[in-house]
This record gives sequence, C-alpha cells and structure tokens, in this order.
Amino acid sequence: MNPVDAARDSQLSIQFVRHHAESLHVDPDKLVVFGGGAGANIAGCAAMKAHIPTEESSYNLSKRRPDGAVLFSTIIDIQKGSYGAEAFPDGESARRMSLSRYISGGVPPMMMIHGTADRLVPFREAREFANKMERKRSPFTLIEFEGRDQNFFNMNTDPVSYEAALYNVDAFLD
Repeated sequence: MNPVDAARDSQLSIQFVRHHAESLHVDPDKLVVFGGGAGANIAGCAAMKAHIPTEESSYNLSKRRPDGAVLFSTIIDIQKGSYGAEAFPDGESARRMSLSRYISGGVPPMMMIHGTADRLVPFREAREFANKMERKRSPFTLIEFEGRDQNFFNMNTDPVSYEAALYNVDAFLD
C-alpha cells in the first residue's frame, strides 16, 4: 500500500468511527489521531484536511477530520530526494501529503513531539512548521526532546523518554 492509499484509509476510518460511534461506544466529537514518522504524516494529513482523492462519497466529507492530533517525529514535507519520497507513486502525490501545504488557522488542536537530533527529519523543519502554525494562530504545540533521534518515544527504545512523552500527551489531551 502506498502512502496516499494509507492516508485515504485513515480518513475513511475516522468517518467510519463517527458513523458507528454509538455501537463502538465512543464520543464522535472527541476523536484524536496519533502517529509516528510516516504514520504521523498520515494523521497530520487527516487533521489538516489534506486533499486525498477518494471514490467514497457515502458520508459527509467533514466527518473525515479528527478533533485533534498527536504527531511523533513527523515527516513534514515530502519532495523529490527527501526522506519517504520514494514510497509515493509520483511527485504530485508526495507534494499533496506535505503538511506545510495545509497550514491554516482552521485546524483542530495538534501536538508534535520531535527530537532535536532527528537524522531523518531535522528538528529545524519541525520548528519552522510550528512557527508557521503559530503565525496562523493554529492550536499547535511543539514539544522538543533534546538530543533525541527517531523513535525515542517508544518504550523499548528509551523508557525515560517514553514516560516523558506520555506525560506530555496526557497534558495535551486534558
């Protein structure tokens, strides 16, 4: 499955959960998506209403956007030669999933957790993205983890960072 298909599936999944919220015993107005790396990009695309073409039209398109997003070590911009670009079927698909294309003030609350030593997506990209979101008055929080690389937030990688990341997620969700 390519990333565009995965993004489409994530948006359709949000729509499905909202439609079946009663039988799933969830509040359809409190859906928060989480993701790490490429999964964070997909979650961000859903939150920022990235245009992912779909043939499905049986539900209201506005129901495909979550009410919040938590993004770990997010792939922010995808362009030829950048990390992750080779997974896309073409350059236009990759550009369509670059989060910086969708910066606006109309996004749900979002939090990005990113390591300052990330070798795949440099922290400066996360900082620039956060600054642009702030200028648009978007409800966006960037949490930096000093000296951490990709996957620092996984318990089996770094239990201390894992606990600190959970603490920040709990505070964001409260």
